Amino acid sequence: MTFDITAGNKIDIHEYLQNPKSLSNLQRVPLQDRIQTVQFCFSKNDLVTLKKLLHFDYDLISNLLMITKRSLHLKKNNDIFNRLVSDKMMTILELYSHGYELMGSGMDFNNWMMKPNERLLGAAPINMIHSHPGLLAVREELLKFRFGQL
Repeated sequence: MTFDITAGNKIDIHEYLQNPKSLSNLQRVPLQDRIQTVQFCFSKNDLVTLKKLLHFDYDLISNLLMITKRSLHLKKNNDIFNRLVSDKMMTILELYSHGYELMGSGMDFNNWMMKPNERLLGAAPINMIHSHPGLLAVREELLKFRFGQL
């Protein structure tokens, strides 16, 4: 069985970047639509909106997306990022969507992401999600939270 990438619809990502509650709804978007959105790529406008919602600065976002701050600043409003950067943006949004829903508050989840966690090598979760293994470890901690194991 093969997956038809064209079967999905590109979502209006700004609909989900209004506030933490709207972002928590992103995880309910069908998988094929989230994949299609990454395929069409995110724009600089999308990045700026994401940055504001998640209270990131350019140092943090450039580290998480593995792109230089200079490259971020050189992009114009409607310029799009490549699929790799767009995929990283969606990954971050999905993580925050899940966290906002689990903790019921954007502020609670944002604080949790900044607080050192012994189960994450003593690092704050935000400092772990720049790598795939670190992201998986943070997701595992969220699953433990969901099932009352924290």
